[in-house]
This record gives sequence, structure tokens and C-alpha cells, in this order.
Amino acid sequence: MDNDICEELKGLMKGTLKANEPMSKHTSFGIGGPVDAWAAPETLEDFFALLDVCEKKNIPYRVVGHGTNLLVRDGGIDGVVISLRDACRNLAAEGERIIAGAGVSLGRAVRFAAEKGLQGLEFCVGIPGCVGGALVANAGAWGVSMGDILAGARIYTPGAGKTRKVPRNEISFDYRKSDIASFGVVLEAEFNVTRAEPETIRARMKEHLARRAETQPVGFKSAGCVFKNPTGCHAGALIDALGFKGYMSGDAMVSDVHANFIINAGSATAADVMRIISEIKGRVRGSAGIELEEEIEILGRD
Repeated sequence: MDNDICEELKGLMKGTLKANEPMSKHTSFGIGGPVDAWAAPETLEDFFALLDVCEKKNIPYRVVGHGTNLLVRDGGIDGVVISLRDACRNLAAEGERIIAGAGVSLGRAVRFAAEKGLQGLEFCVGIPGCVGGALVANAGAWGVSMGDILAGARIYTPGAGKTRKVPRNEISFDYRKSDIASFGVVLEAEFNVTRAEPETIRARMKEHLARRAETQPVGFKSAGCVFKNPTGCHAGALIDALGFKGYMSGDAMVSDVHANFIINAGSATAADVMRIISEIKGRVRGSAGIELEEEIEILGRD
């Protein structure tokens, strides 16, 4: 994508647009080559205007969350990566519903609900990322997932330029995946919650955070669990049994706390991470006859 197009995109919207931007700055892994343009529109109107031009000029684009479940390859990404961190930050409580914009972090949503004495989101505490990305991936913990509490979502359909509310019963959710992205771009979600004492909710949140600190590499650069759990077993246990904890390729390392996490221990590249992923998948396939499936999303070119 040439500089003239980048300047045109920058001129039609308020917010941030950076050309040839390293995606390592926008992922929790701290890994990733450059994208032609990285944009964070200020308002929904700016977002719609940006998408309209991308559609008309056939510019490839990708709407992402907070980059917390994402590995971008070292060659980077063609086109535009768009963040809704600024355009979709609305957060409100209406009766026994929490209404949250797609760019709202899960942590902020959980804390807001607790302040209002509304329970149901506590399982999200400690899960990095935002509402929109969590819905697409059907993120979850402690036996509860986003699809379990969703009442409906407001979706924008690029090309058609239409926004509509999609009820929960029209959206399919499965283990760590959903088809919500097939409807378009998630702008906002409504969640079912119930009333409880704020102190009770906060105590539950504290328990979840403590458990995470004991079992996960909190504070290290990672993209969360790398693999989905196969039916009937845990990916981390399969990997641990093969002695992978502490295994390194370059500066990428299998966590010595939880074997289903790969951390960036310095200046790891996507190639480093991909070598570990390939090695783990091959060894697990050979020893257990199980084909591990990535939970993280892998984008870009080598």
C-alpha cells in the first residue's frame, strides 16, 4: 500500500493512523512484523468512513481486539489493521444487563459490573483482551465462556453499511470459537447478569486472580494458551509430560509455570514461536496420537 493511500486514509478520519507500523507494538506477545497501516479511529463514524474506503478501493483490512490472542508473523500484514479501542469504549448497566463496546477491556467490564453489584462476568477477570475479541474467540475460564452470558450483540456489516442487533440464539458458540464474525464486525454486546453484593463479587474475583497467579505465567509477554484442550484431556498436561517446560527457540520459551504458554523471554520472533509450535505438535502427535489445534490466531506472512 503506497504512501498516498495512507495519507488519504489518515485525512478522512479522526484518531490514529500509522504507516508501516510494527505489530510488535500492538500484541501482548511483543512480536510481529509491520502492517501497511495501523488505525485506531476515534469514533464509530470515523471507523465506518475508513471501512467504506477500504471496501471501495479493495484495500485488505482486519479488525482486531487488543492483540492478546494473536501471533503476527515476522513478514507483517498487508493492508490495514484496525483497532476499536477508542471508537467502542461505551460501558453501561441497564437493569440486569451490562452493555459494553467491543473495545472495552474485559478487566474494565468486570470491575464496572462489580461496582454496580452485578455478577456474572467474574470469570473474565485476568483474561486479557477486549469484549469484541473475546466474543469472536468465545473466551472463558473456570467452566464459563462468553457465549454463556451473551444476550445479543450489535453488528456492523461492511459493504452493506448496515448495523443491526443480533440475538444470542442466532449466534453459534463452541469451545474457543464462535461464528459471530460471519455477521460482520462486533460493535457492542449485551450480557446477562444478576444482582449480588459487590463485596461477594470482588471476593470471587480475588480468588480467580490468585488461582491464575499460581498456575499461569502472569506478567510475561505471551498470547495466552497456545493450544485448545483436546476432548478429554488438557493440552498443557500433554506438553508437560513430554518435558517441554523451559524449552527454548531463540528467545521464545515454553513457560516453566504452565506448558501451554509460550512466552517472549526477550526479543523472540514469530519464527521462534512457530518452531516451538511445530515441535510440540509433532511430539504430541507421535506420542499420544493427538493433533493439537492452535487457540491463538496466527496472521501475516513469513
